[in-house]
Amino acid sequence: SQAEESAATASAHQDAVASLVVSTYQGDSSLTSWTYVLDSESVEDLSERASTMEIASGIQESVLAAAEQERAQDANRKARQDAVTERVSVLAQQADQAKAAAEEAATAAQAKRDEVATLTSQKQSAAASLESQKAGLQEQVRQSEADAAAAAQTIAAIDAQNRASSSYTGASSGAAAAADLGSGAIGHPITGPLTVASSYGYRVHPITGVY
Repeated sequence: SQAEESAATASAHQDAVASLVVSTYQGDSSLTSWTYVLDSESVEDLSERASTMEIASGIQESVLAAAEQERAQDANRKARQDAVTERVSVLAQQADQAKAAAEEAATAAQAKRDEVATLTSQKQSAAASLESQKAGLQEQVRQSEADAAAAAQTIAAIDAQNRASSSYTGASSGAAAAADLGSGAIGHPITGPLTVASSYGYRVHPITGVY
């Protein structure tokens, strides 16, 4: 029937338009609008195909514009994504550098604190040692002063005893010495016995020749 033929023709036109749009989008130049129009079998068919080609041309331009816009949007999104990726990479490097610098600073600060603690401990030990030595020296000085005072007292006591003994024995020994000298003209010139202390023994008298 005529309705069926019209439906078939419309379907064929739709398929042709779709094929033309797809081939143009994909870059296939083997199928063009002129090829489709020149394949018309009659003037009426030619008119219908020309009308269809106008519609297809509009659709084609819309599809191409939409595709171009999509490609531009994709390129823009990719550029933004690349920029974000690069920025993240730079920030990550900066963060790593900052972390390394912070760790280095913390290590240096800890080393300085350890050095200060060591010096403080050494200073305290030296001060304690000096205090101990000072106490020992003070004790030695006190002991030396005490020994010197005791020795002075001992010497004073001995001197007093010697002075007392000398004053007592001096008077008695003087009287005894006077008695031992005798009263004769030829007496001992000194008190006490005559003792020869020469290592050569007794000497010979030059006149009598006797010892």
